[in-house]
Amino acid sequence: MLGASCLRRAPRTAALLDGVSVGALVLMAGLTCQPGQTAIMDVPSAVLAVVGAILLLKLSVNPTWLILLGAASGVLTKVVR
Repeated sequence: MLGASCLRRAPRTAALLDGVSVGALVLMAGLTCQPGQTAIMDVPSAVLAVVGAILLLKLSVNPTWLILLGAASGVLTKVVR
């Protein structure tokens, strides 16, 4: 079986692998942004998205806590309104 290192040695297959990698990253970015545009509809959801992104990316908080934070803020927002 051919490993990735073997395929990387040939210039044509290395270029092919680079192209596939970039295409996969663009697809994932597009699929991430599209639901975000429909989910962020008001100020509380925008604030929650920004706070969640900061906690996840800068402080490396466990995503389970972010899910619980989102659920708690949803309940709190519903109660306040």
